[in-house]
Amino acid sequence: MENSIFSGFWTEPDRRRLAIATNFQELADIAVTSILPRMALVGRPIVEVCGPITTGGLGCKWKNLRRFQQTILFLTEKGNLVFDPVLFEERIGHLANDHHRRGVYCEEILTVFYTQVFESGYISQAKFLPGWQSSHGATFERMTLTSLGIPIEDLSIQDLALIDRIGESAESTSN
Repeated sequence: MENSIFSGFWTEPDRRRLAIATNFQELADIAVTSILPRMALVGRPIVEVCGPITTGGLGCKWKNLRRFQQTILFLTEKGNLVFDPVLFEERIGHLANDHHRRGVYCEEILTVFYTQVFESGYISQAKFLPGWQSSHGATFERMTLTSLGIPIEDLSIQDLALIDRIGESAESTSN
C-alpha cells in the first residue's frame, strides 16, 4: 500500500482497520466513510478503473494488478483523480481465499464492496480497460455502473499501448 500514489488519502487508523477487516462490509466502510470522502475534498471528480483482476485479462492476477496500477498512474498523469481499489486487493484476496480454494468466485467482492463504492455517490466516472468482457467482475461492475447512471469510458487500444509502455519503462528502471 505504501507504494501507491494515493496512500496519502489513507491514515494509520485506516491501515489498521484494513489489516484486521474480517468481511467485505468492513472493507466497503473503509472506502465509503474514510478514503472516498477524503478524496472528494480535493474538489475534482473521482474516477475508478475497471477491468480484469482475478478472472480474464492477462490471465494472471499479478499481471492484471500491475496493469491496473500502471493505468491508475497513466490516468493520474493525465489529470484524473483515481480511486485505487488495488490498495484493498491484499485483504480482498485474504477474505476470498476460501472461495478461491474451492474454485468459486467470491461474489461479495462485487455485491458488497464494489456495489457500495459505486452507490456511495463519490465515483463520477469509470474507465474500462480493453478486454473487460473477459472478466466476471468487470462485467458485473459495468452492469452496476450503467444501472446507477455513472458514465463509462472504454480506454482505447492506443491508451493500453501507452499504459504498457509505462510498465515496461518502470521495469527497466527497477532492474
